[in-house]
Order: sequence, then structure tokens, then C-alpha cells
Amino acid sequence: ENSTITWNWQNFYLLTIGSTPDYYDSPEPDTGSYWYEEGTLVSGNVTSPDGDWWCIGYWGTGSATSTPGATSFEFEIYEPSTVTWRWANESESVFLTVISDFGHPEPSGVTAYEVGAEVYATVEDTAYEGTDTRHICTGWTGDGSVPPTGTDNEVTFNIYENSTLTWNWITQFYLTLAYTGTDAVVPEQHGEGWYNQGDTADVSTEPWMEDMGEYYAFNYWTRSTTELSISDSLSPEIEVVVDGAGILTANYASGEDVASVTIERDPAHSTGGIIADGDTLLGASTYVTWWVVGSEHTIGVTSPDSTDTTMYFFSDWSDGGGIIHTVNISTDTTFTAHYTRKYKVVVMKNPSTDTLGWLAIDRITYYGSESAYKIVWIDEGRAIEIVASETDSTDGVRYLFQNWNGTISSPSFLTPAIHSPVAYVANYLKQFHVTIEKDPIEDVYGWIMFDTDTLFDTSSADFWVEPETEHTVGVSPVDIVGDTLVYHFNNWSDGGAREHSIGPIDTAVSLVAYYYTSVETLEVSLSRNFWYVGDSVEYMTTVVMQDTQVITITSHSSSPVRFGLRIHYIEPPWTTGIDNGPDRFALHAIFNDLPTPPSSGSFHRVLDLVKYSERADFASNIVFGPGGYNILPGTTENLWLEFVSPTTSTAPDWEEMEIIMEMRVRFDF
Repeated sequence: ENSTITWNWQNFYLLTIGSTPDYYDSPEPDTGSYWYEEGTLVSGNVTSPDGDWWCIGYWGTGSATSTPGATSFEFEIYEPSTVTWRWANESESVFLTVISDFGHPEPSGVTAYEVGAEVYATVEDTAYEGTDTRHICTGWTGDGSVPPTGTDNEVTFNIYENSTLTWNWITQFYLTLAYTGTDAVVPEQHGEGWYNQGDTADVSTEPWMEDMGEYYAFNYWTRSTTELSISDSLSPEIEVVVDGAGILTANYASGEDVASVTIERDPAHSTGGIIADGDTLLGASTYVTWWVVGSEHTIGVTSPDSTDTTMYFFSDWSDGGGIIHTVNISTDTTFTAHYTRKYKVVVMKNPSTDTLGWLAIDRITYYGSESAYKIVWIDEGRAIEIVASETDSTDGVRYLFQNWNGTISSPSFLTPAIHSPVAYVANYLKQFHVTIEKDPIEDVYGWIMFDTDTLFDTSSADFWVEPETEHTVGVSPVDIVGDTLVYHFNNWSDGGAREHSIGPIDTAVSLVAYYYTSVETLEVSLSRNFWYVGDSVEYMTTVVMQDTQVITITSHSSSPVRFGLRIHYIEPPWTTGIDNGPDRFALHAIFNDLPTPPSSGSFHRVLDLVKYSERADFASNIVFGPGGYNILPGTTENLWLEFVSPTTSTAPDWEEMEIIMEMRVRFDF
């Protein structure tokens, strides 16, 4: 029959081993040519040095890669290849010395290189010794052509001089945590793992556990090696210095060997905490644990514990111990820390800017900023005495006490018993000082006006006003001294009109009214200085001065003048008033420039009344009018009088009665 033959072939590749120069060492395989089946793992090496000659690597082609400094090769062959060993005299080579306490560095030991050759050095990042010890490469240090430092486990550089590369390592140990005495219960433990040699590990195991009504309490730690240093073998939370690999075992007790322990704070509160064996349990008012019978423990609480409004001060323990003390556990036990509660009491002034006075709380007096705002902590159930200063002032501002909390008017009072945080506010009325002065200060005449108040015959005045208020100030336009010296208003220090508004007031105010002076002549003459009413006057009779009796007044003054009248003397038992009556008469006056007397009905019973007083009433268009004011120099004015006799009199009949009226003259500026 017809048939087919298939010839099968296998690829072989030629590897040529050479050496330059070619007479050093005995390479393995020796120099020459070798056939290898495709994919064969090919390896070779030389021994270096050979006398004064050093292998400085090889040139490779095909499947072989040129490698400076190498004294061996290994590769899989897939094409024709060559390896040519390169040799150099010691004097023509540079050397890299590699130092490593652990691992398998490449290159290693002393390796020769052609000057300028590129060097790639590496070592594994982790070198293990068994399962519980390892070494971690942390980088290198170098000299010569090696970079001084690095943090990787490989480095590439060009070598130009003899150099040293040292691989750096840290040693780590594995800490294993175990437990015993818990039956099938597994405690939660923390801290197992790798640690640098000499490091401190934070290790913990559950202090107690419960399973199906059975309680297990931590008792103590045991260690497998002394290379593990334990801070406190009796505490479930410890620090361990790791100088070697090892096992820490938490030993537990159960049954009758454990006791329930409750630590509580009374009254309960969430600030501060409970201290148990050095651990502070912040926020806990009650802590329940299980401890081994016969064991000693440290318990305590924090003090003082505070919120913004309440403070708790430790008082005593139920077992009589100090705030932190040691207890021995023999049976189920409750330890209670008793506290004294204090409440925050704020005593303050309103407004808070009042730091000028004082504040007394339980007979302790505070000044300055403490007088405006003071916090005290008062035992629950106790009352305190509070006293505030009544008037707090400086030159420019003052505060007047009004009340406590809007209800208590006395600056001193005893509070109710304190059972909660509370604030007591002393409310004050704040006022600013307003000073008004005349300049020159010798001008103590005329008047100063502030709102509705007018002060006469003074050169200065002081007022107190509330903040943000507006006020009206003014001064007399002309102040006359004697018969000749006159002060004339000129201007205010704030530039306002003679009468003007100030404010809103937000600070102390000092105002000066400036005056200038002039010398004037004040002189008048009278045509007569009496009025003889008659030989007799009937009761309830009105008598008006006749034209032959008029008193004519001539002004010889240098400026306009104004006339004023008052009754200076009355013969007893008579007196005067608006209306006549028993022993009471009325005297009226009118100034004008008419030659004939006014009619009886022309005199106003009130506006034209001449009063019996220390101060004269001065004429105006409605008082003693229509004349009597703005009388120019060299002009005359007539004075007309009207007398209204009493309704009856206790004076003897036909007795002469004398009434003395005084006329005053002033400049009418």
C-alpha cells in the first residue's frame, strides 16, 4: 500500500566558551564549543582570582547576557550563543566588597570590575530564620562609587574605584499570645505579631469573661522565654519588651476562685471616671468586673469631676480607703466612692463693663474684673450672702445699682438654698458725666441750662445722663456783673449754637461756653420815687395812678436796659396776693410811653402783679407790658401803678400804711 515516512528533527544550538586573555584559570566548561538541545539550562563558572588576575565578568551573545563582575552564568539556550570570560590584572581592576549579615546578596564577597562598569547589586528584602525570626533589609550604606545611603534592597551604579556596599538589616521576632484555664471560651487578645528587636509591645487579654453563667477572671501571665520582659504579670494589660521570639500565656481562674467586684460613684455622674489597676474608665459611674479571690488590686476615682455647671469632689470610700488605694479580694464586693456635689454660681454685673466697684460673696470681697463677673462653686443645699456696691464711678462714668435679677431691690441679700446651677445678675444704670463750664471761670452770673433744668449764678454745672440719649444745652447770652462788666456769649467748644443738642451720648462729655467781656454804663433816673395813693382808701377799692403821679424813668445807660419790679416792704399786718382779701392787697404795674394812665381794666391780675419776693420780675411784652424792656439809651419810659385795697383790715383806722416797691434795672442784650 502507499505509505509516508516523517523524519523528526531536534534543534541543537552551539555555545562557544572563550576567555580573554585565554590562559587564566580553567573555566567550567572549558573554553571551546558545545552543542545543547534547545531550552537546556546551561551554567558555568570560573575561579577568581587567578594569581594577580581577576575575572571582571563576561561578554555574552545570543541567549547569554553580558554581566560585569560575574564569575558564573546560568541561562536557557534558544539560539547560538557565546560566553567570553574577561580577565584583568589586579592593577587594572576596581573591586566591590559586599557585606551582608543575612540573605544571599548578588554580587557577594569581593568582585572585580572593569573601571566604569555598571554594577547592579541586590539582596532579598526579607531573610527568615525558622518561623518566628526574620531579618528585614532596611537599605544600604556605601563608600567609593557606591551611593552613601539608600532604603531599597537593590542599587545600580558605575564603579570607578574600590568600593564597599553594606546591606543593613533589622531583626524581628514574632510574639505569640495564648491562654489557658478558660475551657472553650476564647478571650479577645491584642498584641500578637512581629516586633523589632528591643521594641515594646502593648499586650492585652480580656480581664474577665462569662459563658453559660460561668465566670473566668484573668489571673497572671506566663512566658516561654526570659527574652520577653513583662511590665506587670498580674495585669491583663501589659507592656512587653521583645528581645526574642516567644509565647505569652494568659492564665485564667474560674468557679470559687473568682469574685464579682463592683466599683461605683455616688452620686452618679458622667465626668471623670473610675480607676482600676491603673486604667481610667472615663465617663463610667459604675464598673463591674471579676477578679481572682486573694488577688490585690488598685482602685480609685478622679476628683474633682466637672461639667460647665456642676463639680463633684471626692469625699470618702465605703471601705474607708484613700482616693486611690489597694484592695484585697475575698468575696463578691461593692466599693462606693462618695462625692460632694457643688453647683456653679455666677455672680455678675450688668453691664459687664462695670469693673469700678466691688462684689462680696460670703464676706469675701472682689475688685476689678472679678467684681463684674465671678464664678463660685457652692455645696448643694447651701445659701450664700451676696452684696454689690451701690455706686461705681470714675470721673467720666458711673453705675447705679438697680436690682438683682430684676426683682431684688436691695444690693445685699441671702440667696435661697442652692440646688442647681444659677446666675445672679446685679443690674446697674450706666450714666455718663456731662460737665458744662463757662470761660472765663469768673463768670458766675447768668445761667446754665440742661434740658428742663436751669442753674442760676454759677460758672459750671454737672449732669449725669444715660447712654445713647440726646440732650439740649444752653447758657445765658449775657451775664452782667455790677453796673459795668458784661460777659457776652461767643461760642461753644463743640461749635454748637448757644442752645443746641448733644448726643447720642456714648462717653463722658465736657463742654465749655466761651464768653468775651465789655465795660458798660448802667444808669437811670426817676421823675419821682413815690406814689401817694391818698389820705384814705376805702376797703375793696381799686386806685389807678393819675397822669400827675406817673413815674417817668430816663435811661442814661450805654446799652438797652430792662426794668424789673418787686415789693420790698409791707407795713404789718398787711400782705399781698393775686386777689385782695382781709389784710391783703394787690399791686399791679404797667410800663409804657403813653402820657395818659391805663384804664383799670388794662392791668392783668396775674401778669402785671408786683410780687412780694426776693427776685424781681422783669418786664416783657406780656409782663408789666407792653413796655419796660429794650429801653434804648437816652429814652424814657412811664411806670403806671394800680392798687387794690384789702376787703377788711385789722390795722387801726386811719393808720398810715407804707409799701416799699423796688425797681431793678439790667442790660437787655
